[in-house]
Amino acid sequence: PEENFSTVVGENNVVAYIYNKLEVKDREEFYRYLKEKNLDIEDFTTPSLWNASKNAKRDDNYAKILKDLSEKGITEPNEVEAIAVHGKRDSLRNLYAILSAIVLYALFYSLIFITGPSFFGDDTVYLNLAYSALHGNFIESSFIFSTRILQFYPIAFFYALLGVNIYSDAAWDILSFVGTVIVVFYIGKELYNEYAGLISALLLSFFPRIVILASTISEDVTMTFISSLLILFIILAEKRNSKKWYFIAGAFIITPFLVTPEGFVTIVFAIAYVVIELLRKKMRIDKTSLFFVYGILISVALLLVYNYFYTSPHNPLITLTTNLNFYSAVGGPNHIP
Repeated sequence: PEENFSTVVGENNVVAYIYNKLEVKDREEFYRYLKEKNLDIEDFTTPSLWNASKNAKRDDNYAKILKDLSEKGITEPNEVEAIAVHGKRDSLRNLYAILSAIVLYALFYSLIFITGPSFFGDDTVYLNLAYSALHGNFIESSFIFSTRILQFYPIAFFYALLGVNIYSDAAWDILSFVGTVIVVFYIGKELYNEYAGLISALLLSFFPRIVILASTISEDVTMTFISSLLILFIILAEKRNSKKWYFIAGAFIITPFLVTPEGFVTIVFAIAYVVIELLRKKMRIDKTSLFFVYGILISVALLLVYNYFYTSPHNPLITLTTNLNFYSAVGGPNHIP
């Protein structure tokens, strides 16, 4: 439709620039030009042009335009590139301003619900473990909660930073909630585009259940954050085909289990995703992707070393054995770890 075409040309610096430089007479002639190049006007709207998931198509189409403009002596490619980069920066600046507003809203929304720890859940257990860790008195044992080091060690950090109060109690969960909003944005951005990321972040920012839990000491919020990070790292590794991201993803894969044993579900999902992508040939086993395995091996080795030195008697497998004993009841009769 003509009004849609006018909107595209009016809002997109690249399309407007090309349209003017070609000196076409009208909309129909511009469409004929695009058709000759096997292009579509939708490929040059702002959401599509900068869609990370369509980089190959975008670059291929854009190259056709640049080549044609250059051959006709209309302009130099770097001139169009300058216009494109400027337009992209303006678009991203607006998007990140909206994301910042969503993040600030999520932070405010979670802060107003702070009332201190609940005495009916596991809150006080985590706080006691954090207090022990703060004073150097913590020893990992067969006590099931002592294996959840990524839940109470961060609380101990905030105790050291802010003192012991209801705000430092909830700081780790609040940070995890706000962090999840940001991570969800980047997952949406990588899988589709920035607008999908913004919608996802916005929906999560006022989801009532997670907002209420964010002001407590619940492991559910922190596991959501850690699990989301793991998935983002795997997506980045796949998209970038980068040794760095494969290694980070691999090193991070055991972290959900160190928040709560239910995090094992996330690990299974992450590994299943990798296997499916390998079968679909979206990933491949090579020197780059092997860094995923290296990351896993190093993170497991570090956990074994930590367990060995922070248990008495020394037991490098205590994280695994304690959870197995508790959840599968393989201990002796009347034995509660």
